[in-house]
Amino acid sequence: MYEIKGQTISLIAGEAISADKKFMPVCISADNTCKIAGSSDKCIGYVQAEGKLGEAVPVMIDGVTMFKASGAVAAGAEVLGGGIALAAAAAAGDIIPVLIK
Repeated sequence: MYEIKGQTISLIAGEAISADKKFMPVCISADNTCKIAGSSDKCIGYVQAEGKLGEAVPVMIDGVTMFKASGAVAAGAEVLGGGIALAAAAAAGDIIPVLIK
């Protein structure tokens, strides 16, 4: 697997970002914090590290990032957050590279 670091911004975590949430897409909440994005949320990037509620966390907004799949994903498929899978994921929890679009 590979990753090409693009632009990363710091956002305040509106929820605890545990190790199992690393590389998941995030969105901005009404209180201007970031949270893990749901399927109907507008994703702004992918969280890159763990963080406690109220701490700044790095969020990659362009480049090639790792992505934690929520299910099987075909290479070339669009994933949550507008990323394009650069490799296939066989099951939920697999971590694959995605191109942030």
